Amino acid sequence: MHGQSNLLRRLNKVLLWVIFTMTAVMFMTIFLQVIFRYILALPFTFSEELARYLMVWIVCLGAAGAYGEGMHIGVAVFANLLPAGGRRWLNRIVHLTVGGLMGVIIYQGGRLSYLLADQLSPAMEIRMSWPYLAVPAGAFLILVQAAALLIRDFGGKWITPDPQEVAERCSS
Repeated sequence: MHGQSNLLRRLNKVLLWVIFTMTAVMFMTIFLQVIFRYILALPFTFSEELARYLMVWIVCLGAAGAYGEGMHIGVAVFANLLPAGGRRWLNRIVHLTVGGLMGVIIYQGGRLSYLLADQLSPAMEIRMSWPYLAVPAGAFLILVQAAALLIRDFGGKWITPDPQEVAERCSS
Protein backbone atom coordinates (compact mmCIF):
# COMPACT_ATOMS: atom_id res chain seq x y z
CA MET A 1 0.00 0.00 0.00
CA HIS A 2 1.32 3.44 -0.86
CA GLY A 3 2.80 5.20 2.15
CA GLN A 4 2.14 2.37 4.52
CA SER A 5 4.23 2.78 7.66
CA ASN A 6 7.01 0.36 8.51
CA LEU A 7 5.12 -0.64 11.65
CA LEU A 8 2.00 -1.59 9.70
CA ARG A 9 4.07 -3.35 7.07
CA ARG A 10 5.80 -5.39 9.78
CA LEU A 11 2.50 -6.11 11.51
CA ASN A 12 1.01 -7.38 8.25
CA LYS A 13 4.09 -9.53 7.54
CA VAL A 14 3.85 -11.08 11.01
CA LEU A 15 0.11 -11.62 10.54
CA LEU A 16 0.74 -13.30 7.19
CA TRP A 17 3.38 -15.56 8.74
CA VAL A 18 1.11 -16.51 11.66
CA ILE A 19 -1.82 -17.17 9.31
CA PHE A 20 0.39 -19.28 7.04
CA THR A 21 1.68 -21.29 10.00
CA MET A 22 -1.82 -21.85 11.39
CA THR A 23 -3.06 -22.90 7.95
CA ALA A 24 -0.19 -25.36 7.57
CA VAL A 25 -0.87 -26.84 11.02
CA MET A 26 -4.58 -27.08 10.22
CA PHE A 27 -3.88 -28.78 6.88
CA MET A 28 -1.45 -31.27 8.43
CA THR A 29 -3.87 -32.02 11.27
CA ILE A 30 -6.70 -32.77 8.86
CA PHE A 31 -4.43 -34.74 6.51
CA LEU A 32 -3.07 -36.87 9.35
CA GLN A 33 -6.56 -37.35 10.75
CA VAL A 34 -7.73 -38.79 7.42
CA ILE A 35 -4.69 -41.08 7.21
CA PHE A 36 -4.98 -42.28 10.79
CA ARG A 37 -8.76 -42.69 10.75
CA TYR A 38 -9.32 -44.33 7.37
CA ILE A 39 -6.05 -46.15 6.70
CA LEU A 40 -4.68 -47.02 10.13
CA ALA A 41 -8.05 -47.10 11.95
CA LEU A 42 -6.54 -45.08 14.83
CA PRO A 43 -8.40 -41.74 14.83
CA PHE A 44 -7.15 -38.74 16.77
CA THR A 45 -9.57 -37.42 19.34
CA PHE A 46 -8.56 -33.77 19.02
CA SER A 47 -7.99 -33.13 15.31
CA GLU A 48 -11.45 -31.89 14.31
CA GLU A 49 -11.61 -29.54 17.27
CA LEU A 50 -8.09 -28.21 16.66
CA ALA A 51 -8.85 -27.61 12.97
CA ARG A 52 -12.06 -25.77 13.85
CA TYR A 53 -10.38 -23.49 16.38
CA LEU A 54 -7.47 -22.80 14.04
CA MET A 55 -9.94 -21.83 11.31
CA VAL A 56 -11.57 -19.31 13.65
CA TRP A 57 -8.18 -17.75 14.42
CA ILE A 58 -7.19 -17.74 10.73
CA VAL A 59 -10.37 -15.92 9.76
CA CYS A 60 -10.10 -13.31 12.53
CA LEU A 61 -6.42 -12.60 11.90
CA GLY A 62 -6.93 -12.70 8.14
CA ALA A 63 -9.65 -10.05 8.39
CA ALA A 64 -7.17 -7.75 10.14
CA GLY A 65 -4.52 -8.36 7.51
CA ALA A 66 -6.99 -7.77 4.69
CA TYR A 67 -8.20 -4.51 6.26
CA GLY A 68 -4.65 -3.24 6.61
CA GLU A 69 -3.91 -4.05 2.97
CA GLY A 70 -7.09 -2.37 1.75
CA MET A 71 -8.49 -5.67 0.50
CA HIS A 72 -11.55 -5.74 2.74
CA ILE A 73 -15.01 -5.86 1.28
CA GLY A 74 -16.30 -2.47 0.28
CA VAL A 75 -18.91 -0.94 -1.97
CA ALA A 76 -17.09 1.51 -4.21
CA VAL A 77 -20.00 2.42 -6.50
CA PHE A 78 -21.13 5.33 -4.31
CA ALA A 79 -17.59 6.38 -3.40
CA ASN A 80 -16.55 6.52 -7.06
CA LEU A 81 -19.32 9.03 -7.76
CA LEU A 82 -17.79 11.48 -5.28
CA PRO A 83 -14.98 13.91 -6.05
CA ALA A 84 -11.57 13.17 -4.51
CA GLY A 85 -12.25 15.32 -1.42
CA GLY A 86 -15.56 13.59 -0.81
CA ARG A 87 -13.92 10.18 -1.13
CA ARG A 88 -11.32 11.23 1.44
CA TRP A 89 -14.02 12.20 3.94
CA LEU A 90 -16.02 9.06 3.22
CA ASN A 91 -12.84 7.05 3.78
CA ARG A 92 -12.30 8.77 7.13
CA ILE A 93 -15.91 8.12 8.17
CA VAL A 94 -15.50 4.45 7.24
CA HIS A 95 -12.31 4.14 9.32
CA LEU A 96 -14.03 5.83 12.29
CA THR A 97 -17.07 3.57 11.97
CA VAL A 98 -14.92 0.46 11.70
CA GLY A 99 -12.91 1.59 14.73
CA GLY A 100 -16.07 2.11 16.79
CA LEU A 101 -17.49 -1.25 15.76
CA MET A 102 -14.21 -2.98 16.59
CA GLY A 103 -14.25 -1.33 20.03
CA VAL A 104 -17.66 -2.89 20.70
CA ILE A 105 -16.49 -6.28 19.39
CA ILE A 106 -13.35 -6.13 21.55
CA TYR A 107 -15.42 -5.36 24.64
CA GLN A 108 -18.13 -7.96 24.03
CA GLY A 109 -15.66 -10.60 22.80
CA GLY A 110 -13.50 -10.03 25.85
CA ARG A 111 -16.52 -10.40 28.13
CA LEU A 112 -17.53 -13.65 26.43
CA SER A 113 -13.98 -15.01 26.65
CA TYR A 114 -13.89 -14.16 30.35
CA LEU A 115 -17.25 -15.85 30.96
CA LEU A 116 -16.06 -19.03 29.25
CA ALA A 117 -12.70 -19.18 31.03
CA ASP A 118 -13.80 -22.07 33.26
CA GLN A 119 -15.36 -24.15 30.49
CA LEU A 120 -13.13 -26.77 28.85
CA SER A 121 -13.31 -27.92 25.25
CA PRO A 122 -14.53 -31.51 24.87
CA ALA A 123 -11.58 -33.10 23.06
CA MET A 124 -8.49 -31.02 23.80
CA GLU A 125 -9.63 -29.89 27.25
CA ILE A 126 -8.33 -26.37 26.78
CA ARG A 127 -10.15 -23.39 28.22
CA MET A 128 -12.85 -22.23 25.81
CA SER A 129 -11.66 -18.68 26.28
CA TRP A 130 -8.74 -19.44 23.91
CA PRO A 131 -10.83 -20.09 20.80
CA TYR A 132 -13.14 -17.18 21.66
CA LEU A 133 -10.20 -14.80 22.15
CA ALA A 134 -9.71 -14.88 18.37
CA VAL A 135 -12.63 -12.46 17.98
CA PRO A 136 -11.36 -9.64 20.24
CA ALA A 137 -7.77 -10.25 19.06
CA GLY A 138 -8.76 -9.88 15.41
CA ALA A 139 -10.93 -6.87 16.25
CA PHE A 140 -8.04 -5.25 18.13
CA LEU A 141 -5.74 -5.70 15.15
CA ILE A 142 -8.38 -4.23 12.83
CA LEU A 143 -8.76 -1.30 15.26
CA VAL A 144 -4.99 -0.71 15.14
CA GLN A 145 -5.07 -0.80 11.34
CA ALA A 146 -8.09 1.55 11.18
CA ALA A 147 -6.50 4.00 13.62
CA ALA A 148 -3.23 4.06 11.70
CA LEU A 149 -5.02 4.55 8.39
CA LEU A 150 -7.19 7.29 9.88
CA ILE A 151 -4.19 9.12 11.34
CA ARG A 152 -2.43 8.91 8.00
CA ASP A 153 -5.53 10.10 6.11
CA PHE A 154 -5.86 13.14 8.41
CA GLY A 155 -2.13 13.72 8.01
CA GLY A 156 -2.66 14.52 4.36
CA LYS A 157 -1.57 11.20 2.91
CA TRP A 158 -4.57 9.48 1.47
CA ILE A 159 -3.38 5.90 1.39
CA THR A 160 -6.47 4.01 0.38
CA PRO A 161 -5.19 2.00 -2.56
CA ASP A 162 -6.44 2.42 -6.07
CA PRO A 163 -8.95 -0.36 -6.94
CA GLN A 164 -6.79 -1.34 -9.93
CA GLU A 165 -3.76 -1.70 -7.63
CA VAL A 166 -5.73 -3.96 -5.26
CA ALA A 167 -6.94 -6.08 -8.19
CA GLU A 168 -3.37 -6.50 -9.42
CA ARG A 169 -2.14 -7.54 -5.95
CA CYS A 170 -4.97 -10.03 -5.56
CA SER A 171 -4.28 -11.64 -8.93
CA SER A 172 -0.55 -12.05 -8.33
